[in-house]
Amino acid sequence: MAVKQRLSVYLDADMMARLEKFASKEHAAKSSIAEAAIISFLTADDADRWEAAVTRRLE
Repeated sequence: MAVKQRLSVYLDADMMARLEKFASKEHAAKSSIAEAAIISFLTADDADRWEAAVTRRLE
């Protein structure tokens, strides 16, 4: 089993509410959902899609 490291993040109230609602619905830990989202973001299929996602988030 891999040792996990701690990461603290700050989310705005709306994003936290969405995360909590999804975690409750899926009976999953918020950290597991966040980890899956980060993995998905960092392993995008192609550079163009990744760039588009970053641009949307920055706007």
